[in-house]
Amino acid sequence: MSSTPARPTAQDARFAVDDAGLRVPVEHAGPWRVAFDGRVVLSLTTAPEGDDDVAEAAWVGVTSTFLDGVSHVTLHRGEEEVDLGEVAFGSGEGRVDFSDGEGHPVVIDKWGLAQQPFDTRGADVPRFLAERALELCAIARDECGIELWIAFGTLLGAARSGSVIPHDSDIDLAFLADDDTPYRLHAQLYALRRALSRAGLWVVNKTGSFLTVRYDAPDGSDVSIDVYTCFHLHDLLYETASARAPLPREAVLPLTTMTFEGLELPAPADPSALLEVSYGPGWRHPDPSFEHKPSYAVRSRFDGWFGNAMRRRRDWEVHWESAGRSGSASDFSRWVRQRVAEGTLVVELGIGRGDDAVAYARAGLPVAGLDYARQAGRAVIRVRGQIPRSMLAWSVVNLYDLRDCLAWGAEVARRGEERRVVVARGTLEALRPEERDGFWALVRMLGRRSAGLLLELDESTGVGEEGRDGTWRFPATRAEVREAVARAGGRVVEEVLVGTDECQVRGGVRWRMVADWPQPSSPRQEKR
Repeated sequence: MSSTPARPTAQDARFAVDDAGLRVPVEHAGPWRVAFDGRVVLSLTTAPEGDDDVAEAAWVGVTSTFLDGVSHVTLHRGEEEVDLGEVAFGSGEGRVDFSDGEGHPVVIDKWGLAQQPFDTRGADVPRFLAERALELCAIARDECGIELWIAFGTLLGAARSGSVIPHDSDIDLAFLADDDTPYRLHAQLYALRRALSRAGLWVVNKTGSFLTVRYDAPDGSDVSIDVYTCFHLHDLLYETASARAPLPREAVLPLTTMTFEGLELPAPADPSALLEVSYGPGWRHPDPSFEHKPSYAVRSRFDGWFGNAMRRRRDWEVHWESAGRSGSASDFSRWVRQRVAEGTLVVELGIGRGDDAVAYARAGLPVAGLDYARQAGRAVIRVRGQIPRSMLAWSVVNLYDLRDCLAWGAEVARRGEERRVVVARGTLEALRPEERDGFWALVRMLGRRSAGLLLELDESTGVGEEGRDGTWRFPATRAEVREAVARAGGRVVEEVLVGTDECQVRGGVRWRMVADWPQPSSPRQEKR
């Protein structure tokens, strides 16, 4: 732990917070809610470390990016409150401010991400989402024969008060699938996605049993509705990857209705039975110490049955949320710009902050980029209005989702530019070796009939480990690149050693590689 003085007013000085996290006496280990200047921002669960008489918890996710300045910190658990007084974080200048770039107050959720809860949003946002939920229910019923109902936190809010839970941030819906095989359950959810997409909605698949529909709220914020698949298998009801219980079909169907934000929304036949499975027998009353921890058996089954299109997405979103808001283009991008003729479309697989993409566009190279993290592309947002969208565009694309890759690749291929080049820097080794199918599928689609592939690779043969930038890197070799390019009908024509100091992986070496396809000409064409 850091030695930053906390000046606590608590009687036991073992209660403390600093730049690293929270510390409490070991006899007080467990969950605590942490408030800054009177507003609860996050919950942390402290645990003993070795034989010490204290229990600790590090700040989660993006929390540290907000901790710069001074704040009056209090800890809360049930009726218990511990006042730590004024605490200095980071530079110690100004006040700690948990708000987003537009000044909206945020909290830190259990994943470590900054979220805007309902109690900090416009008063019309909950009603707006309830209306959208009714529309989703109608589309699912009319187009797919699927009966959606309010679930999880939304059902809990309806049962307790008929409204959203103040610290919640989205709406949850679910449906009981008719099938019990992963293949047919996948197909049913994707049929629902296609129906929602045809209706003009922005839909993102998270797993084979979970999708999200995103909206622009009346207050200008980004809001969402999650839709989950539920099903019966061997007399057990499975609710997404969070619950498995011996509940009969009659606990769900036939659906009834419950009042939620002044509207009547479909609800399960026995709401209390489902809520007890998710939140325990005390679900009727808020319990700040409650922690929902799905069993390993449930989580591992769902991961095997339905996959996970969010693998490490939150890690990358935390990384780009906390990364600097501005930077300069990489040496790799300068190397690319020296080799590619003006007007060539740059297809960038993994734009990160977007500094390279901006540099390409300013050099007369139109850009079509992708990234996994929704918090990526900050440099692109910064120059919006200065560079035409036709010259600089990027999309959130999931390289773990082959459907997503193929759909985006087809859109890029239809753009019709006479020349394009595929570039990637640090993207391949950010994926586990067994999870690179989407990356190479795009190279096969877009590498053919292109000016080639320009790649920067941190070559490593060891196990996956944390890089110097805090993100994980996994074994990747030039041999893998040569083989994958050959399978795509191309060949690696140049390999340039950059050095060891630049490599993110300890003991690794950084290389730049050029792959070419027989037609058209080589990407090693000098810029004219």
